[in-house]
Amino acid sequence: MASESGALDRAFVKRAMVFPLLDAAEEKKLGRRIRSARTTKKAREKAIEDLVKPHLRLVVSIARKFRHYGLSQEDLFQEGFLGLMHAAERFDPTRKIRFATYAQWWIRSYMTEYVLRNWSMIRLGTTRNQKALFFNLRRLRSQITGDTDTMSPDEVKRIAKHLRTTSAEVEAMAQRLSGRDSSLNATVFDEGGEERGALLASQDPNPEEIAAASDARDRRLKILQAAIASLPERERKIIEMRRLNEDSATLEEVGATLKVSKERVRQIEHRAIARIRRAFEAAGIPLRDLLP
Repeated sequence: MASESGALDRAFVKRAMVFPLLDAAEEKKLGRRIRSARTTKKAREKAIEDLVKPHLRLVVSIARKFRHYGLSQEDLFQEGFLGLMHAAERFDPTRKIRFATYAQWWIRSYMTEYVLRNWSMIRLGTTRNQKALFFNLRRLRSQITGDTDTMSPDEVKRIAKHLRTTSAEVEAMAQRLSGRDSSLNATVFDEGGEERGALLASQDPNPEEIAAASDARDRRLKILQAAIASLPERERKIIEMRRLNEDSATLEEVGATLKVSKERVRQIEHRAIARIRRAFEAAGIPLRDLLP
């Protein structure tokens, strides 16, 4: 059975390396086809397949980082493939992000959830604190207690505080982990490098949130540029000298250039900023402290 499983793993890896990589334009073209309401079901499935196949090697690469948990590589590949399919269906080609960057988050997320469901007999919830406990408890316990697995009440409290959970949760997880001797603070590769605990699913914003933040920044920049371009010439000149140049000019320097008083420069600048603020308010976007 092990031999058969190994053969399946090798077949998946071999297949993953066959398909040529896509360039950004090809990814966006397939993404648009997938998301278009005019695309037929058959054409959409074909577009998803064409987007997914060149990224199977990404599934292989990420799965190798989970191999020391003693779980089937074939199952990890399957979970990673499901994450890849999910990414293909949600990929937004209008955003400035390559598909591989977007997909790796979902692949890692699916594999991490699989590890949490199947490692030993542990059954966990899906909170970040519980995941952090599972992947990091042994490393932290080793750092605090040394070679012994026994933790004092104070040591339990320190770990709980570090992982932002309760002492009861730490003690419960320690009991679960004690049934299987597989160090989570060992490195993933024999020659060293990343620790297994580092494989915890990222708590950073997911790709949609990152892309949405990028879109918001782009929109704010366009509004700002348009607002500045609409200013009267003297107001625009003052904003450029005072706010946009790398070396901001002083009120005295601007006044000398425009042959007006320092107080007059201050008044004109205040009026220009008010115009810009109104442009942002009209777009329903708070200016915050971009131009205080």
